[in-house]
Amino acid sequence: MQFGTETWSIQTFLQKEAGKELSLQPDFQRFYIWNKKKEQAFIDSILRDFPVPPMWIWRRDDEDGNIVHDVIDGQQRLTCIKPFLANEFPFKSTEVEGDEHDLAQFNGCYFDKSPAHLSAPVLPKKEQNRIKNYSLNHILVSTSKRGLVIDVFKRLNQSATTLTPQELRNAFYSGKFKALIYRKVAELQQDSYWGAGNRVFMEDTTDRMGTQQFASELMVGLMEGAPQDKSDKLDRYYEAYDDKFTSQAEFEKRFNEALHIIQRTLTESSRFTQNLSDFYTLFLLVDELNQKQGIKMLSDVNLESMRSTLYEFEDGYAEFLEGRGSERTGSTLFEDYRETVVGRQKEKEIRELRRALLKGLIEPGLEQVNKDRRRLFSDEQKLYIWQKSKDKACALCGKAIESFDDYEPDHIKAWDSGGPTTIANGQVTHASCNRAKKNKEPVKKS
Repeated sequence: MQFGTETWSIQTFLQKEAGKELSLQPDFQRFYIWNKKKEQAFIDSILRDFPVPPMWIWRRDDEDGNIVHDVIDGQQRLTCIKPFLANEFPFKSTEVEGDEHDLAQFNGCYFDKSPAHLSAPVLPKKEQNRIKNYSLNHILVSTSKRGLVIDVFKRLNQSATTLTPQELRNAFYSGKFKALIYRKVAELQQDSYWGAGNRVFMEDTTDRMGTQQFASELMVGLMEGAPQDKSDKLDRYYEAYDDKFTSQAEFEKRFNEALHIIQRTLTESSRFTQNLSDFYTLFLLVDELNQKQGIKMLSDVNLESMRSTLYEFEDGYAEFLEGRGSERTGSTLFEDYRETVVGRQKEKEIRELRRALLKGLIEPGLEQVNKDRRRLFSDEQKLYIWQKSKDKACALCGKAIESFDDYEPDHIKAWDSGGPTTIANGQVTHASCNRAKKNKEPVKKS
């Protein structure tokens, strides 16, 4: 690996980029994250002839033997220049005490052409040329070994502590697992359902690859068959499946099926498609249930059962939060759920608890092929129905139920008439009233 120093003007950088001789964003680079304030401050530094840190450029031969250059460090600075020269945002000076350049006079000026919908001033020709001819120093790294360049990139960014863990993964790995995750995220961000409505895959305005990390966590949880602790195993999976990923088709199919089931279920706005913690749990639970023999998750019965449960729980939980003060209440199930989505929500133990709560609410209402429908409410369903009832009045006799021990949940629409065992179809009754009712019910003939 050889090092050298060179100086190119901004105009030269852009000419090389336009001629495909320079790549501002090779696959190991992070996405563009600068906001307008940073962009305008950088343009201000150029017009003041202030020095900026050197760029790092990798010089290599491509497959056809052509010399190409990849930006190792300096991508944000170089990328910022392009939209300004394309008149996508105006100049705004940064006040510098004692500097001889009075740039405030150029505030609001576009580079060389006012946008069609505006009547705005442009920079004088002298300032336009000053920007185009501004010299950018760079350190040239010449090598054919990508691994060495990645190591340079890693050291530069670790010393500056500027990259997120996922941006570092993006730099270190270029293989099968990474390609699958980034392709899926790109597809979902363009999808009319997943990429809109403030859902978990909607593209961020400032993208630090958080969505790619979240999709990676989902895939690893799916492949492990259980919720994971934070993001601990991501590097291991990126490394293990960098060269080969023989089971890719199987896991991509499961990933897609879980998303499809959730999309078919939650047709309206929901916290379960907007909040990362809620979605993570639902996604892995749906995959688990979808892998169970005998459960057809896309049957109309099961979609409606899951839909009614999730929306019912969401409404009840929102009502609980609205009336909750600063102290823990007696609503055990809601309090337990709340503790899984605040503070420690990515820890394995908390994710497991959230999954168990949600599973206890959903699974009893699902229809299973060649199995009797479940008649008894789960402990989670029983607790939910009790806590959701405001007056605790028995639906059969109308009298108040004095304690939880004297209560049993009952189907609003009778189970024998096809009523599902879901929280939306549950009501509070005295245990004695409910058992007396069952004793009076006619025995079904086989």
